[in-house]
Amino acid sequence: MAVLAGIVLDPRVALACSVCFGGKESDWNGAFLLGTALMLALPPAIVVAAGIAIYRGMKRQEARIRERDAQRAQQALEQGAG
Repeated sequence: MAVLAGIVLDPRVALACSVCFGGKESDWNGAFLLGTALMLALPPAIVVAAGIAIYRGMKRQEARIRERDAQRAQQALEQGAG
């Protein structure tokens, strides 16, 4: 058990390459790091973009409703005066 813990906790084990090819000097390690960062950033970016789209759509709809109500009020004034 102590031998297994020693192997698992040995910091040299962590120096293995990203996917068992290339070495410490390989460009693959940076590429895998950037790919991981991209995959971690995409879900929050999608959620934020959807939230912004929903917010803008709601504001646009509110503006349409205000414009419609103003037109109806204007029509009611015109009909009452005429």
